[in-house]
Amino acid sequence: MDIAARPKPATSGLFNVVNAPYSADPTGNEDASQAIQQALSDAGDAGGGTVYMPAGIYRVEQPLVVPTGVELRGNFDVPHHTIGGGTVIFTNYGENEADAPALIQLKASAGLRGISVYYDHQTWTETNPVKPYPWTVQGQGKDVYLIDTTLVNPYQAVDFGTYDTSGHYIDYVAGSPLKEGIYLGGGAQGGYLRNVQFNPHYYGRSNYPNHPSTGADSDMVWNYQKDHLDAFRIGNVKQETIFNTFVFGSKFGIHFEGQDGQGPEAVVIGHGTDGSKKGAVLEGADKAGLQFINTELVSISTTDKVYVEVGKDFSSKAVFFNSSMWGDTNRSFDIFGGTVRIQQANFTKVGDIGINAVGGDIGLYDSYFQQSQTTHVYAGPGIDKMVVSNNLASGGLQIQNDAPGKVSGSNLYPVTLKLEKAPFDPSHPEDTGTVLSITNAAGDGTLKGQIEWVSLGMYKEALKPIRFENLKQGETRSVAIPYLSADSLKFRVALDNGERYETSVKLSQSFASRSGAADHTPTIEVSGPEHYYSVGGSWEGADDLGLTSKVNWDEAHLYVNVDVKDNVHSQTFTNGDIWQGDSLQVGIDLAKEDGAASRQVNELGFALNEDGSVQKWRWRAPDGVTPGPLESIQAVVTRDETAKVTHYELTLPFQALHGAGYNFHPDKPIGLALLVNENDGDGRSGFMEFNGGIGASKDAGLFGNLYLLQNDYVKLLEKSAQASVKLAMQKKEVSTVDAAANFVLLLPDSGLKKSLQARLAAIGSKLGTVPGGEGHSGGPGSNGKGNSGSGVPLV
Repeated sequence: MDIAARPKPATSGLFNVVNAPYSADPTGNEDASQAIQQALSDAGDAGGGTVYMPAGIYRVEQPLVVPTGVELRGNFDVPHHTIGGGTVIFTNYGENEADAPALIQLKASAGLRGISVYYDHQTWTETNPVKPYPWTVQGQGKDVYLIDTTLVNPYQAVDFGTYDTSGHYIDYVAGSPLKEGIYLGGGAQGGYLRNVQFNPHYYGRSNYPNHPSTGADSDMVWNYQKDHLDAFRIGNVKQETIFNTFVFGSKFGIHFEGQDGQGPEAVVIGHGTDGSKKGAVLEGADKAGLQFINTELVSISTTDKVYVEVGKDFSSKAVFFNSSMWGDTNRSFDIFGGTVRIQQANFTKVGDIGINAVGGDIGLYDSYFQQSQTTHVYAGPGIDKMVVSNNLASGGLQIQNDAPGKVSGSNLYPVTLKLEKAPFDPSHPEDTGTVLSITNAAGDGTLKGQIEWVSLGMYKEALKPIRFENLKQGETRSVAIPYLSADSLKFRVALDNGERYETSVKLSQSFASRSGAADHTPTIEVSGPEHYYSVGGSWEGADDLGLTSKVNWDEAHLYVNVDVKDNVHSQTFTNGDIWQGDSLQVGIDLAKEDGAASRQVNELGFALNEDGSVQKWRWRAPDGVTPGPLESIQAVVTRDETAKVTHYELTLPFQALHGAGYNFHPDKPIGLALLVNENDGDGRSGFMEFNGGIGASKDAGLFGNLYLLQNDYVKLLEKSAQASVKLAMQKKEVSTVDAAANFVLLLPDSGLKKSLQARLAAIGSKLGTVPGGEGHSGGPGSNGKGNSGSGVPLV
């Protein structure tokens, strides 16, 4: 992807700035601006040529104008980093004057090659924040070019968009811009932007004075870029070719916008955005639209992270072919308008919603969603249409279709399931706040069938299917779900016509009982393929790897007990490397309700080494707490080689889990995540994770809610079961009756349970059906075994 002939100066004339009559200072001690400008002017008067700056440091404090046909050239003939020397311009020109004229101004057919530019007075700390400067390089006519140039730390790097720079050519430009990277526009046609890399290490690893010299310094620069940098901003260009461009750390990776009533038309091949808030932002384009081929987008930032955002004013077409996306994003695509086609995309991390289609015309084909327990596709009522075909997803593709009649394709199920979860309110135990809704999204006429429990296994065994009848097209039927502990629940919708559909919904909820009291809370269970993540290995079933856990608490401590089923135990690592062997990682956030603003996040690790020692480590700590060894936390880890189970008994003082000055409130939810690493002796091969936020991505927002119960869990079951049976008696509808039966099934054997079962049986006889529940003798928290108890057979 290159032009036939690379640009060059108009003549072979050579003007060396350090020779007489120019005598520019190459040591950086004196301002060389006038000497360099005189050489540039002489070259222009001669009809063009090369103004050569030999290796050295040149102080430039006045703008340089490169005339038509002239190339300002340093000693580099190849792309270069800042670690070496070479030709470098040091400048402080335009400090705090962002709108001043550009430092280097290229007239038509002028170019810049083989030079580095460094702002040696730039700052980046809280006390001395980043300072604005004008554009470093500006093209002011057609056929301007920029080759083998490193712009180390510009506030605004390259402006080829204010003027018409048709035929522009940018090749092998690097650096660490802070606010603006490269801007194209001005009605330019037929331009090339290729081989560009923006990365903070061009700034941090330089040998220049006043550079970010520590990891903390570099983090401050990177954080600034993630909130401010518009790395590649593309305005009104036509027939633009963008090839092999990359940015690490930006607010917008590549950004397309309207300009003067027109928009860009471009082909983008091999673009990469990494460590950024929004990978690609599409606000405008002209009729020919935008084509993205072999794109990699990685969203890692603070809040509102998304791989691709298509704005409501985008009225053209964008095509994404063979795209890879990962990171810790909140959503994959936000689509508010336009025509968007996505084919052969790989979503390693999906976020809360994959394709979030609020408006527009969307096609999704041949793509793979690796993350389960989430909504892979959302079709909002405002879309024009959507086609979803030949896509795969871990745990089954979950589509929330709020646009019946507008969505089609081989992946479209006639029904959709949605789980809505309100915060747990102990003052109203009768209301679980968890509602499961089924919608006839595309089925003809009315639908009849049942919702079956697939996983977790303990709920599949204990609970009965929920039937539905006469579900009209576009209609939604909702039922309450009991108090359950799970990160996700998997259901099968079995229609009477024989069709079957499976889907997973996120619950992210667990309970902890008081230490010393009777513990009827359900066990946390991680035992299915939807929990397994491979890093080269494969999961061979529950005997290969899985975990169960119970959590208790008192006023001073959180007690986490985990049993890990693992057929081979291998751990030779110590301290912060224990994650590479068989080990347990625990994520805890005492300020879960603060969301991304929480400063009380912990990531802890525990392992039993082959020498018998117990390893304890903290990788992430609350503000003011130092990561490292865990002295204040007690961990007893033992191995039962006969049962192939590793037991973890953890005593975690609340005081060790938060920073100084923070007041912990046990009536608020705690963020919880569990992860067990797998190593059978040949290196780490995978892991299983409860909730999320540790392994698949470092995002504490994915921790689930752990509720510390003041009263017995059975009291919650009793109050909610009574309320559900009362509702069933009022509505006298099979879905509500079956839902109430499940509340009752979870109760331990008691007079109350028998009374509620009798009421449901009476309703069932009037409906001409058996509500179920009589044959069960308790679910999780009960000692009963029970059977299916269903009024209709399980498929």
